[in-house]
Amino acid sequence: MLDLFNSKFIFRVSDQVTAYKSALTLGEQEIIETQENLSYKQI
Repeated sequence: MLDLFNSKFIFRVSDQVTAYKSALTLGEQEIIETQENLSYKQI
């Protein structure tokens, strides 16, 4: 029934082969992280 919703659950795996297959299933995506800083000048 879960396959009808096109959902996949991937949990932590301990072996490299399963981890590699899970990574292929998830695909590849570039993640851009931004960092914002605020500074206040005391008078």
